[in-house]
Amino acid sequence: MRLFIIINLLLSLALISCQKKQLSQDDLSIKFNNDWCSCMENESKDKTPEVIISQISVNCIQSVMLQYTQDEQLYDDIRALVAAKGYDDTLSDYEKEKLFGKELGKILITNAVDNCIAYRHALVQYKKDYIEKAKKEMDPEDKTGTDELINNMQSHLDGIDAGQTNNPQIKKRVSAYYALLGLLYEYAGKEIPAIEQYDKAILIDPENSNAIAFKKSVIAGRMAYESGLGNISFTANASSPLTSFLE
Repeated sequence: MRLFIIINLLLSLALISCQKKQLSQDDLSIKFNNDWCSCMENESKDKTPEVIISQISVNCIQSVMLQYTQDEQLYDDIRALVAAKGYDDTLSDYEKEKLFGKELGKILITNAVDNCIAYRHALVQYKKDYIEKAKKEMDPEDKTGTDELINNMQSHLDGIDAGQTNNPQIKKRVSAYYALLGLLYEYAGKEIPAIEQYDKAILIDPENSNAIAFKKSVIAGRMAYESGLGNISFTANASSPLTSFLE
């Protein structure tokens, strides 16, 4: 009888040890970042910085998420995380997964400058290439144009109290303009005012991933100048509910 109890106990312990640990959202975010960055490193070879930032980064999000939905065990874990988020019950499963995928994507892009060398190098080089192009098109003797534009934008934006509006679109627009103003300051070689504008952009819209990335690139000592990143569209054909936020 005692032997039977011991055997049952050992079997129970074996079963417990074999049980797969439930995936946490932090675990998934880390995995997502690592898999996405590996994709970026593989797909970025011989590609221009502009293509890497505007296309490869999005394609890799799609590719990784599609792999996740095709992994039955992993997708079950992801569905469990979605269920635990407590989204509105009136939403369909597709819509809930879309929200969850959007959340993961924003975390990824926000931290990409810190966590992915391929993305960071492309971002910095893209800004440098863009400013070199801008320099060629500008009159080297005319420096008043940029200063005047900065002053006008600064005066106009500071006159807007974005905190007094509940319109999320207005907040996003004002935040985007502050990020653009930060880039203009960088172009003028004024890093501290640039960071101040990025901080304003982030305060108004904490999800402004461009402003966060631009600020990080300055703080890290990587001189960044005016770029066209504000015009980049993260539009792509959705390959699964998790990537439908790219629509």
